[in-house]
Amino acid sequence: MQMKGRNREIPLFQRVINFVRNGYNSLDPDSRTEVREFVKSRMHQGGGFTGRDSRPDTYYSLFGAWLYTAMNLSAVSENHPLLNVTRDKSGRIDRLASFLTEALQTDNKFKKPSFFKLVWLTFWGNRQTSIYYRFFLLTLTCDALCPGHFIKYIMRIILMFFSPRAGSPCSIYAATVVAREKVALSTEREKEFLMAFFEEGKGFKAFTDTEDADLLSTATTLFSLKYSNADMRLVTPACLNLLQENYSSGAFLAGNGDEIRDLEYTFYGLLALGTMV
Repeated sequence: MQMKGRNREIPLFQRVINFVRNGYNSLDPDSRTEVREFVKSRMHQGGGFTGRDSRPDTYYSLFGAWLYTAMNLSAVSENHPLLNVTRDKSGRIDRLASFLTEALQTDNKFKKPSFFKLVWLTFWGNRQTSIYYRFFLLTLTCDALCPGHFIKYIMRIILMFFSPRAGSPCSIYAATVVAREKVALSTEREKEFLMAFFEEGKGFKAFTDTEDADLLSTATTLFSLKYSNADMRLVTPACLNLLQENYSSGAFLAGNGDEIRDLEYTFYGLLALGTMV
């Protein structure tokens, strides 16, 4: 129980990075070189990382920054990919991603947003993105930038009355498990729901009626199970098989038929692997 308490004190984003680092370090030397070169190839000369094209992208820069840090490439230099990242002022999801990227900068020179500004960015004027996904980003951002018992108390109250809507994807249930665990609420019921998305020999699916498992659902679920001290032995073989099938020359594929190599799914692949080693 004491160890569990200490785990809650570590910022969630740092726990995520630690698991990605575990996954990266568990690869053989040749694969580590491939992954490192792939991540470097997505760095933009003007700062940040590119998305699925050659343009810098705020959302993909978050995954790139986490990968860059996990691989211990984060010594500050004039080519450091975080030095010239500008805070996105358009999409609210991108702004939350910008804040999380800036949280990696240890000098803390950037102006941190208030808790109330983060709440406004999450819930007002941003109806195109799932409210559950927005809430999870809010949890990560508040945990990174607004630590304190008062904020955790507010989040605990909200989560006591919060439950994913029927038909929500697997990743939303996984996010709920992490958020509830962070504020010391029971997660047993939510973890039971998560197992409905598992298919033997495949991994975790986005929806219960989906045919194939995917890396996003599998990685977020494995992280939530590991974070909440669940027994993962029954699901590990299928998830390892999914990772092996979707590794492609230094990157991981989505697992749902999408053959594009990008930073987001490379991050999810290493995160999933890191929870199982």
